[in-house]
Order: sequence, then C-alpha cells, then structure tokens
Amino acid sequence: MSNQILIYNELNGKHESDYRHGGVVPAADPFVQEANVATLSHKTLAQGNIFSDTKVLAASATYDNTATLAALTGFSWTVVAGATYVFDVLLPLTATTSGGLAFAFVLTTATLTSIRYSTYAATDQDSDSAVSATGTTTTSGTKMFNSKSESYLHVRVQGSFVVNAGGTFGFSAAQETAAGGANATVVLIGAQATVTRVL
Repeated sequence: MSNQILIYNELNGKHESDYRHGGVVPAADPFVQEANVATLSHKTLAQGNIFSDTKVLAASATYDNTATLAALTGFSWTVVAGATYVFDVLLPLTATTSGGLAFAFVLTTATLTSIRYSTYAATDQDSDSAVSATGTTTTSGTKMFNSKSESYLHVRVQGSFVVNAGGTFGFSAAQETAAGGANATVVLIGAQATVTRVL
C-alpha cells in the first residue's frame, strides 16, 4: 500500500493528501516529515529559534556539612551565543537555620552578556518569614539564593539571561553554612527547572 502523507497547508487552511509511494513533502512546507515510522523519545521540540526544556530531579540531593557548591544532577543546558533565555526553578527542600541553602548558576565555557534573577523563599506558611532578592551579577558561581534565616521548605528562582559565548548553563547548590547530621539540607526529588529560549 502506498505511503500516505497528510499535509496541512497553514496558508489556505486546507488539508491535502499525497498518495504517492515514497512521496516527499515539498521543501516549502513548514512541517517535518518522516519517511518511515519513528518514535520520539527524550527530544526537545523546536520552532524556529524557540525551545523549552524542563529537567526534574530524579533523586533527592543531600548537602551534609558542606558549603561547597555541587551540581544538581541533570540541571544543565546547552546555550548558544547571542541567544536570550528565561528560566524558572522550583526547589522543594528541607533545611534548618543552622545549614540553610545556597543556590547558584554555573557556566561551562559559556559567558553571559547579562542576567537578571529574582528569588523567593518561604516556610510551610507564606508569612512574614518569606524572603525575596534580586541580582544581575554575570559571574559563574554567583549565589542567587543564600540564606539560613528560616527553615525554608520552598525556594523559587526566576530570571533571564543573554549569552555572550556559547557553552553550558546549569545550577548547583550547597548549604549556606556547613552543618551536619540533623541540620543537613536536602533538595527534594521532583525539584524542577525550565530553561526556554525566547530570542
């Protein structure tokens, strides 16, 4: 049986069927076509220069008696020179006022033209203990959040950046002050981060 390729023409809003065996969508058509059956797995769909990629922490990350930043597993993205990105990070965690949390962005090869970020942290209740901050420092390893003033259970970090030289952009974490045992800080499984290219 001949292969059937269903073409949707956005310009005139009509559907057309091409029953040609091994038919090929004309080059001018904006859609991607696959000659054979294929399975999409762990792919990022893109349209022009716009893409979005979300990473989810597969296992809790524990920081026990350490204020040395360490990468959050999987939280890294390839970025390209001249592009503009936005990011949104949600960190459920357990922490005490002895250890707290430090959270930073880390660059490998990449450099930034600019960045602007805002952070928000709260305990189990969104009360007067909540804190927020903002910053624009482009240096790799800059701590966007660094506090132990409360036993925070939720930290959110949002922002945008423009890439100067391409490379990787990622996130790392540690304790604000090294504290062990019952004062260990844990970024919980299911924490998520999304980086989206917008320009």
